[in-house]
Amino acid sequence: MGRDREFKAAALRSLRHATQEVKDHPDNADAWAFGSSILVELGENLRGQEWASRAVVIGPNDYLVHYNVCRTYSLLGRTDAALEYLERALAALPMFRRRLLAWMPLDQALDSLRGERKFVELASFAGGGEILPSHDRHGGEEA
Repeated sequence: MGRDREFKAAALRSLRHATQEVKDHPDNADAWAFGSSILVELGENLRGQEWASRAVVIGPNDYLVHYNVCRTYSLLGRTDAALEYLERALAALPMFRRRLLAWMPLDQALDSLRGERKFVELASFAGGGEILPSHDRHGGEEA
């Protein structure tokens, strides 16, 4: 129960920062995209979708925006949309793609996608092989 409280407090702090950033810099697509997943994690699904949509309009070619929007749609259970944005994110330059592939196994927001054939294909094609859920990489049971 304590961890849930800590998570919520941290998420609320992050959301305050993201909200202030988009007020000060409404053209910051990364802040809109990052904030979208925080909103969904806090249960504000509609607002999270709105922020994700705005992020994509502002940063249509921004790979990090695509990755964070993928996270948002994954958390919402919108698998097709999540995989579409993941594919766009993984089309990034090789250095950025390597960073994403290193981060993805740790990103619990993507856990709902890991069993999807397209997820495995995208990760393999991008050079990441099969990307296991975060709990599997730390000695947990295999999926």
